[in-house]
Amino acid sequence: MIDIHFIVNPIAGSGNNIFTTEYLQSYFNAELYIVKIKVSEYKGHPLILAQKSISQRANIIVACGGDGTINEVATKLVGTNIIFGIVPLGS
Repeated sequence: MIDIHFIVNPIAGSGNNIFTTEYLQSYFNAELYIVKIKVSEYKGHPLILAQKSISQRANIIVACGGDGTINEVATKLVGTNIIFGIVPLGS
């Protein structure tokens, strides 16, 4: 199984993001992928969420947000072999 963690800033851009486990799972075969969503609640929280995802041995971590969210998640992934994805949601 491939474990994908989405770290989402819910107020990025327009704030009307539809990232739910059910929505994302519709794009990934449940027999091959485990989809987890982690929602950031404050500045610096994506750093903590990314570290937890690393500890949980995520295969792929996707930052969903603006420059700040993407930067914080990327900072934690430097020097790892984890695949990094970006869904740009900023203004």
